[in-house]
Amino acid sequence: MREALLAERNIEFCFEGHRFWDLRRLRRLAVLNNKTKQGVEAIAINANGTDMDLKAAADLAKNYQLKENQFKYNVLQVPSTGNKVNLVPDTYYFFPIAQSVIDKNPSIKQNKDWGGEFNPTIE
Repeated sequence: MREALLAERNIEFCFEGHRFWDLRRLRRLAVLNNKTKQGVEAIAINANGTDMDLKAAADLAKNYQLKENQFKYNVLQVPSTGNKVNLVPDTYYFFPIAQSVIDKNPSIKQNKDWGGEFNPTIE
């Protein structure tokens, strides 16, 4: 059931940035490791299928006149240079504790993955 809910959230909130936080909250970021990063490029097209001038497309978009059938879509690998696969370290699960917070209360220790000795997983 949990898998079905996550899949539905992934579809429902597509392009809103929720998936990373869902996976982080459930400690499942490992599913992203070594996966190729991809994105979608939408290009406005004319009726004859040629690429629409960018200024013309922007003017139509400002007036809400572009329709779904006036686009072509390309799946691209992003970024085009550098590291092209996801590498998610364990440090992504817990943020560092701000130094200003530690300065206010010296009993607070920094998380182990950020140079401290506190293990926030309570292992």
